[in-house]
Amino acid sequence: MVEQAIKGETVIEDEVVASLAGKAAGEVDGVVALGKSSIRRMLAERLGSDDKSRGVQVAVAENDVIADLTLSIRYGYNIPATVNEVRRK
Repeated sequence: MVEQAIKGETVIEDEVVASLAGKAAGEVDGVVALGKSSIRRMLAERLGSDDKSRGVQVAVAENDVIADLTLSIRYGYNIPATVNEVRRK
């Protein structure tokens, strides 16, 4: 029996990549929130916004991803160390 190569393409939408990046960043110790200030976030949630990728913008090319995250860091945490941990995630 001869095996045939399966050709195709898998496309992962930008919103999925943004959601995964936001989830990973939120797991880092010292990251309090992503995106808007707490008052704006609260208002958006009450108005029905359920944006899982809030605070994250991505641009996906063929083999590259550029991610722009807006983070709120807990007071007293080392900002460069926390940001580096987010980058590693």
